[in-house]
Amino acid sequence: MQKLKLTGSRFQKIMQQRAKAQDLLKWIAMLTMVIDHLRFVFPDSPALIIIGRFAFPLFCLAIAANVQRLPSNAAINHQFPYLVRLGIFALISELPYRLLRPDADTLNIMPTLLLGLLICFALHYQSRIGLLLAVTFSGLALLLHPWLMYGALGVLLPAACLAGLRYGHGFILLAMLLSALCNTSFDTLSTGFNAPNTTFNLHQCLLLFTALMAPALGIFLLRQPIRFAVYPVTGWGYWFYPAHLLIIYLIKIFKYQLIKL
Repeated sequence: MQKLKLTGSRFQKIMQQRAKAQDLLKWIAMLTMVIDHLRFVFPDSPALIIIGRFAFPLFCLAIAANVQRLPSNAAINHQFPYLVRLGIFALISELPYRLLRPDADTLNIMPTLLLGLLICFALHYQSRIGLLLAVTFSGLALLLHPWLMYGALGVLLPAACLAGLRYGHGFILLAMLLSALCNTSFDTLSTGFNAPNTTFNLHQCLLLFTALMAPALGIFLLRQPIRFAVYPVTGWGYWFYPAHLLIIYLIKIFKYQLIKL
């Protein structure tokens, strides 16, 4: 009986550590996202874009880690509130996203994450129906590719992160490759590596390297014991995305008005 108690206690400690690591991962993802979007206020600061390449892969990894924690026999209908919240905030976030980026030719990031989550859920249950659903959602991502931020490859990144968490090295490398490809367009890569200007070339290399390393560093973080308190990222985290877009838009307008004076 004592042995069972110790085992249960050890399991609880492991789960608490994983929850703290996931919250820390989300905080880093949100911070790097804000830094990335500050480029709309300070467009002459390329370092903001480089640091911002951490954000999307870490959000994808956070989604994968949440799915990985679910029991394989958990009822799928219990996940509907999670999906509905993402869908609702995809709609809410589109207005502040358009205010900040009126010339954007893609939707905000939420639809990409929603499709990625659907694929992760489908694969998590490891059944024929799940595999069929994963293929169906991947096909939908291909159809919607022109309108999705980070495109169809971005939709597949959470699933690659999930495989990396479960099976290790080879799939971590796959997640790293997808992260680099969806973070950097082929046109940008081609321009960067062929540019005669050494500084511009270095900037593109750093951008690619940051995107490449983000999933591996995130998985490394999730496996570390966190010995300090981390404020949990709960339901309020959904509001963070549209709220920070609106705040950065207002700062951008304020800066523009100051310049005009």
